[in-house]
Amino acid sequence: MDSNNNDAPALNQEKAEKKISLRADTHSFDTDIAKDYGIDVALMYKHVTHWVNYNKARKTNFNEGRYWFYNTIDEIAAHFPYWSAKQVERILKKMFDLKLILKGNFNKTPMDRTGWYTVNYEKEMHIPKSGNGNPEIGAAIPNTNTNTKKTLSKDNVKQDAIASTPISISKDKLIERAPFVSTTEKQHEKLLADFGEEATLGSYLELSDWKEFKTPKERKGSDYKRIQSWGIDRYYQKKQRLEKRKNYVGGETNKELALKIAKEFNPKIAKEKGIRIDVTSTAMLFIFTQSAMESQSVLFKENGFREQVNSLMRKYKLI
Repeated sequence: MDSNNNDAPALNQEKAEKKISLRADTHSFDTDIAKDYGIDVALMYKHVTHWVNYNKARKTNFNEGRYWFYNTIDEIAAHFPYWSAKQVERILKKMFDLKLILKGNFNKTPMDRTGWYTVNYEKEMHIPKSGNGNPEIGAAIPNTNTNTKKTLSKDNVKQDAIASTPISISKDKLIERAPFVSTTEKQHEKLLADFGEEATLGSYLELSDWKEFKTPKERKGSDYKRIQSWGIDRYYQKKQRLEKRKNYVGGETNKELALKIAKEFNPKIAKEKGIRIDVTSTAMLFIFTQSAMESQSVLFKENGFREQVNSLMRKYKLI
């Protein structure tokens, strides 16, 4: 009897760990899409939609008027432990034949077999909408956030099963907006109203990048409060830095660029950093006014003039 009692805590811990493990492996899908096309298509459709919209928010992988995501078949299959690479390939082909997705090839070399995929929004079908009327970004696969979608664990996957009736969307349910970042529909609408779509999506991505390298314990807390506290500010600060850098990559000659930088150089920063920028007939000079450091010069005729100037500006924290 004593040995059985001693084993009880270990068994309970094992059950708890198993529940956590199953939850972490839980995938979700839209029930209307599953009803029309099957659970396998609904799962893959959500996966494709998430990464296409994720790249759209980041303004990357834009080709032929559309945003795309790219992966090899094996890389996609790694997200779905209950499917083989051949099954993934068959599901993607099925979706392509149904015109639910489009396939492209924007690889730089003919030997690159990476596939490019995007959602065919011209196809008439049920697509969940977010509060701003755009297709919902949703959660990546794997996803622990069940939200309003039917959930599916790898213990009960049946590709040909018919999904249940769609569940009504609650504005108090958390919806994943970017990896690791979730807000309710009410919170999302408030952010859109206060800051606009671009800043809201940008702050989601800033917070997502921050949380990516944090521990699960550090990630806990309200994403909405983090965005209001510093996420929006962080987005605008990054935007300003990028705008400044764009100013140094125009159509000017190298000398014109140097004169422009020197003219716009903040005297307050110059005093704080102890650096003065001078422009001669042949070069741009960084002169240290508060130390014995040797002046740095970049010749106008040098290749990579702009890159060298930007590098020095960043090195001495002038931008």
